[in-house]
Amino acid sequence: MLSALPAGAWLPSTQAWEKWLGCAYYPWERWLMTRKNCVAVFPRDRLTHESLLNQGVASYAVGNPMMDGLNPQDYKPQPLQPGQSLTITLLPGSRSPEMERNWALIVESLTSVLAHFADASITFLAAIAPSLPLPPLMAELETQGWQPLEDNAVELLTNKVSCLIKGPVFQKDHARLVFSQQQFADCLHHAQAAIAMAGTATEQFVGLGKPVISFPGQGPNTIPILRAVKPGFWENP
Repeated sequence: MLSALPAGAWLPSTQAWEKWLGCAYYPWERWLMTRKNCVAVFPRDRLTHESLLNQGVASYAVGNPMMDGLNPQDYKPQPLQPGQSLTITLLPGSRSPEMERNWALIVESLTSVLAHFADASITFLAAIAPSLPLPPLMAELETQGWQPLEDNAVELLTNKVSCLIKGPVFQKDHARLVFSQQQFADCLHHAQAAIAMAGTATEQFVGLGKPVISFPGQGPNTIPILRAVKPGFWENP
């Protein structure tokens, strides 16, 4: 699902008062933030920081807790060439039972990925929360024709940097899939794209400047969010 709106454009659902004020905060919220007793405001993104500064708020852009824990790496996206290896991270989320339903949809979608990139060597990195059991997820994978291997790690090479992703490994056709519950940052940095139905993890992947493929699931926030942004989004058939 890709945005059809130009950068910086208002979503169709944006209320008139927000456009008029140029700020998403209510007037009384901005009033509180400009009082002398409010010595500092720490927004998580630079656009909000700049907006608050224009409103006379003592705003400081010191980082984003969602991104600060991800060690930065040099990433230079390159177009996929025929026969080139491709690494895709899978982000199903961390909350049950939505995660299990998301995982089933993601696993089903991998068949189309393998067919589309029939000439490429593909590695899928399944980033799973440490609190979640792997056996049900592995069983779902096997229903789609994936076979377990004796290997317990997959070695990746990204921008001449080697990384060993440790976990159960499966194979189907020309693709491998490794489950990782301890190397979340590595799964983000060493992938060229992601198939994601998570919340924060999806934002973190996009925050690294990488493309995400997503589709509606059955999570609690899906319907309200889609209703809010539907006029500004389109689905790629």
